[in-house]
Amino acid sequence: MTRRNNLFNPADGEPPPNPQVEQGLQLMASLNLAIGKLSEQIEQQRADGIKLAQSVRPIPGITVPQITTTNGTADYPELLAPRRGYWWDVKSITAATFTAGSVNLYAGASSDSTLRYVFTSAGTYAFGTAQLLVPPGQRLIFTAVAVTGNVSPSLSVVEVADWALASYLM
Repeated sequence: MTRRNNLFNPADGEPPPNPQVEQGLQLMASLNLAIGKLSEQIEQQRADGIKLAQSVRPIPGITVPQITTTNGTADYPELLAPRRGYWWDVKSITAATFTAGSVNLYAGASSDSTLRYVFTSAGTYAFGTAQLLVPPGQRLIFTAVAVTGNVSPSLSVVEVADWALASYLM
C-alpha cells in the first residue's frame, strides 16, 4: 500500500478507518432514534389531548321547571345532577321572575345537602372554575323561601368525566 501525504489511493483497496466518520454515523443513528421517540411522544400527547377534550363538554342553559308556590322546591335528580361517571363544574345559576323573598341553592343529596348560594332578589350568579363542583351521586336543589311570584331557575355547567377531572382542574 503506497501512501503519499496521507491520501487514499483506490488502487490500494479498502480505505483506512476514519474515527470522525464513524462517530458521525453513530451520532446520526442516535439522533434518528431520538427523533423517532420524540415523534411518538408528540403523537401520544396529541391523542391524549383529543381524548381529554372529548371528556369535557359545556351544557349551557339547563332550564328547570318553575317553582310556583311560596315555599316550593325544585328537586329533580335526573335534571340537576351529573350523569354517572361525571362531575359538574357549575358556571352560572339563575333564579328569575320572583319579586320578594329568597331562593336558596343547595348541593348534595336531599337528606344531606349544603347551602351554596342565596338569591335575595332575582338574578344570576357566575362561579369560577371549581367553585361549585357537583360529584356523581349528588345534585343541586332550588328552594323558594316566602317568595312572591314564580321562580324560574336555570343553570349552566361544564360536564367532566371523572377520570379527566384532575387534568381539567390543572
